[in-house]
Amino acid sequence: MKCNNCGQTNAPNRLTCEHCNAPLKGSVIAPAGSRKGKDSGLKCANCGTLNEPGALKCGHCNAPLKGSMLAEGGMKTVAKPAIPTPPKLEGMKDCPSCGYPNLPSAAACIRCSQALVAQAPPPPPVETPKPRPLDPLPSGTVNPWSAPTAPVNKFSLRPLPRKDEKPPAKMAFEGDKTDLNRDNLEPSNRTITSKTQATIEFKDGGWHLRDQSAQKSTFILVRGPMKLQKGDIILMGDRMFEFDA
Repeated sequence: MKCNNCGQTNAPNRLTCEHCNAPLKGSVIAPAGSRKGKDSGLKCANCGTLNEPGALKCGHCNAPLKGSMLAEGGMKTVAKPAIPTPPKLEGMKDCPSCGYPNLPSAAACIRCSQALVAQAPPPPPVETPKPRPLDPLPSGTVNPWSAPTAPVNKFSLRPLPRKDEKPPAKMAFEGDKTDLNRDNLEPSNRTITSKTQATIEFKDGGWHLRDQSAQKSTFILVRGPMKLQKGDIILMGDRMFEFDA
């Protein structure tokens, strides 16, 4: 059905024009013969075009016509209620766009929908270690004779008593190398050579035994230097000695 006001083609069952909302010819709103002449009808205050008497909007510029619901403010826009600003609480996230405070768990601003960046907790303060105070320099003249000396290597030999014999005293030796013979072991024992029965020497962090007797009468048969351990038993001549260091 064609509108007499604006020429818009409408569906057959419509009562008013879908473009200008004017009553369509043949409907119960605009009975036949109701159209006025050229100079009659509603004049648009915007463009001056004459429209059908029952038209709500101008068929030329689509402006609301005087006397219609649209022109008189029948369709009013309802303002969106303002969102109240909540009290400022600790931990709230302020929107970077509108400044509205949001809950810490909010991903977007409730007022303007701006995306919120999660606020990381502030890093703990870094404690700068205090420098260790320097030891004071010694004052006065140092006595060279009181200066600490290198440690002296020491070992001992404890003769094992024979049957019904009073235990002999332990013998102490010191130095990096000691030659053992009859004089420093047992002067009355002629099974021990008077020259050098054996040598005990400290090297490579331990004690080593070397047989020096002509008769090879040291019980631990020594073909070369041997490292001694605490508690080793050494037989020199017919006397056994327990090594301790």
